Amino acid sequence: MVVHLSRPLPLLMAGAFNPIGCLRIQSALQFYERQSGHGFAPEGGRGEGEGEQGGKSEQQTFERVISAVGIVGNVEFVLADAENLPFPDGSFHCVTIGFGLRNVTDKDAALRSMYRVLKPGGRLIVLEFSRAHLGPLAPVYEAYSFNVLPQLGKLLAGDSESYRYLAESIRKHPDQDTLKAMMESAGFERCTYFNLTAGIVAVHVGYRL
Repeated sequence: MVVHLSRPLPLLMAGAFNPIGCLRIQSALQFYERQSGHGFAPEGGRGEGEGEQGGKSEQQTFERVISAVGIVGNVEFVLADAENLPFPDGSFHCVTIGFGLRNVTDKDAALRSMYRVLKPGGRLIVLEFSRAHLGPLAPVYEAYSFNVLPQLGKLLAGDSESYRYLAESIRKHPDQDTLKAMMESAGFERCTYFNLTAGIVAVHVGYRL
């Protein structure tokens, strides 16, 4: 998991440059695909994304990506474990993680770690796939996720397994109310969530008070 942060001096990367300390947890490939509109494999291919070597590959990818999309200046990256963030207590005003929490093995440990590094009054924002509320269309969405999407991935990107994993990881990820309860158990208060696209994606927000 790649962790990068921003603070006034030095200014590091958090997706948007802002005057308050912010920690953003994200994978390198997610960042590049958002910026460029297409997939991008680290040098050596997608098959090297495991363990320490995979982490170094993602970090190298980030360094190439910021140059490719024109982001320059005082940008720094930190490669770290989301379950045990290597920052002092109360370091950040905001922690965000986008489409990454479902890939964390121990989500409770990660949430506790995010809570620890927040300042009092700071907030956590989680953007993640969640439990869709589609009524009679739910079987159609399920069939699309597990049958159509992997085939599209194979056809367009030559990679069906990543898209199959995507569908499986979404199914296993806690639903909206369960994740809200997990955040509260980690210490967050005033927790809430907002469904997007009928709950296919949800934004969870919690505060350290």
